[in-house]
Amino acid sequence: MNIIPYHYVFVGSGLSCTYTLIHLLNILKHSAGKKLCNVLVLEKAEEFWTGIPYGNRSGKSSLIITALKDFIPVSERELFINFLNRNLTILFDDFESKGGKLSLEWRAENKTLVETEKWDDIFLPRYFFGEFLKNRISDLINEASELGLVKFDLIQAEVKEIRKEKEKYIISYCNNEEEIIIESEKVILSVGSPPKKPFLNVGTTGSKFLLIEDLYQPAISANISLLVSSLCRTSVANNVLVIGSNASALELFYNLNNFPELRKSVNKYYVISPSKFPHPILIGTELENYDLSNLELLKTRKRFTANDILEAVKKDTYNAENAGVSIAGIINSTSSVIIDLLNRLSFTQQKQFVHAAGVEIGKLQRRAGHEYLAVVQNLLERDKLELIQGKFSKATEVKEGLQFEYIDKEGQSIAFSTPVQAIINCGGFNDISENTISLLIKNLIKNNICKPNRSRRGFFVNERFEANKNLFVMGPLLAGNINKNIRVWHAESCSRIFSLSKQLAENLAADH
Repeated sequence: MNIIPYHYVFVGSGLSCTYTLIHLLNILKHSAGKKLCNVLVLEKAEEFWTGIPYGNRSGKSSLIITALKDFIPVSERELFINFLNRNLTILFDDFESKGGKLSLEWRAENKTLVETEKWDDIFLPRYFFGEFLKNRISDLINEASELGLVKFDLIQAEVKEIRKEKEKYIISYCNNEEEIIIESEKVILSVGSPPKKPFLNVGTTGSKFLLIEDLYQPAISANISLLVSSLCRTSVANNVLVIGSNASALELFYNLNNFPELRKSVNKYYVISPSKFPHPILIGTELENYDLSNLELLKTRKRFTANDILEAVKKDTYNAENAGVSIAGIINSTSSVIIDLLNRLSFTQQKQFVHAAGVEIGKLQRRAGHEYLAVVQNLLERDKLELIQGKFSKATEVKEGLQFEYIDKEGQSIAFSTPVQAIINCGGFNDISENTISLLIKNLIKNNICKPNRSRRGFFVNERFEANKNLFVMGPLLAGNINKNIRVWHAESCSRIFSLSKQLAENLAADH
């Protein structure tokens, strides 16, 4: 069996891979002592460079969750805006032809902002950014190839195991039932968020009621079409349970607007989540000098803990909500004080913040654009949506539908009285040490190549982003790491990945 050698193998081709390569190629292009390196990118989906958020799996109608000014750093934003201006006609023609009713409404609402090029204030369609990424990385790869810097291979395949043999990594995947073995000096694990653990224990796979484990597999459009056909095939008014109140849930409700026939077919949507819906982002409501009294009080103390910061944020958030102040409008000022306080903590308490408190603060600060939240607000006002604060437990099939149970805020198990005819999982991913879906993650742990950190949301890495010598991690699986170079309690935002991937690229280039 032939073993194919590479210098770099990227496992996963989403945002983490794309930006690491963009930074790396730009560094190599300007470096002395240039030499050829072989690069392989392995991606299980059909589309490279976009990941789930910015490609076909999220669909044409889905929007960036924040305004553009908060989405990416200034230097990258300028490149993206130049791309938009050059390709405006092509992008919008495609958007309107494939995005349905929502696209036409979005275009009408944002017509003035687009025409006056006020891009910073727009919540743009996400796939526009995906097209930008594909265009940018393709140009860089072509240029690097012509300069003799790199030889690139792109292969659609799912990696299920990585082994370490002496100083090399052995990666195996199947192609037309033939096992292919790859040998690499360096591996970059850039797989994005781990897949969700199955949440349903309904007895039979042949249930006549609809169960959607993952909204984006194979794609949001396919799953929504399945939902529409399932609920509209009878004259009965159906109930739908959505697990989770995060951006995916908002995206689901927003995209459902393309199907007005659901108004008659759905009696009520139930959303079950420990958290409320994200706070609305309203352009022009940012407050730079808002009085964060509890956080400011902490600044006067000589000693405090990570949990003290969390409790102060909770109180200031509660006070702001009661005063009618936009939470999204004070996030920047809140974050600035939090970082100042974090820098004063002992290293032990900084670890506690990264492993736990920072994650909880992130939940308090979740935000989303007004287009998404307006849909949810409309459903709430019409009594078509009910938020149940708790944690989904299980569902059982009965004659009338799916009977579900949940754990409430007091820890009590509650059997919900109303059956639902469809359940859609929009929840977040689970503790990676308990992940039973991703064979790759399971095998990386079993083979002692990667070790879950204390947060149980990511793998432990050193200052060079190595989980093991020459095996690097980039993206959401960096969550829960703290060392002299990084403090990461979440690594899912585009800006965060842009910054972290630049540091990784510098490490890779220094070794080349």
